[in-house]
Amino acid sequence: MRQEGPTRNDKLIIMYKEAKKSEKDPKKSFENEGVTAKKVLPLITRDVNES
Repeated sequence: MRQEGPTRNDKLIIMYKEAKKSEKDPKKSFENEGVTAKKVLPLITRDVNES
């Protein structure tokens, strides 16, 4: 989602959580209490000149 303001580097945010075997809907797993882990990966690009 684009937000107002100066341009910044893009990043990919991955959120994950251990689910119980009885949980079949992933959305419900995140609604329940517990620890949700998060990893942030910067998306770095560079110009490549192919000759």
